[in-house]
Amino acid sequence: MRPFCHRTELIEYARRHVSRLTVQRAFLTGTVESLGGFSRIPPGDRPGWILRVTTRFGREHLIAVIALPLNFSVSEIDQVPWAYWDGKLGRSPTVYEGDHPEVYHAKRRI
Repeated sequence: MRPFCHRTELIEYARRHVSRLTVQRAFLTGTVESLGGFSRIPPGDRPGWILRVTTRFGREHLIAVIALPLNFSVSEIDQVPWAYWDGKLGRSPTVYEGDHPEVYHAKRRI
């Protein structure tokens, strides 16, 4: 499989493959923030992307789309591994920068 080129592709893939129905519903009725690409998503060491899905009632879910050798895995994670954020400032936004790269870059440096 090829990597995601657009934010909407990433979100749609995650929505279709997340296991919990309540999170699937939150993708449709709540808000989705792309946190960008990560060189490693613990507890494993595979790269991927993280989305923050907020239900209309304010509950947040962190959804990781992890790159595997032949496909992707979608799972819910407990925290964002900011040290591994892989976006770059100063280039045209891609799925690796996420929705607010300046904020994420600052969090990576903390």
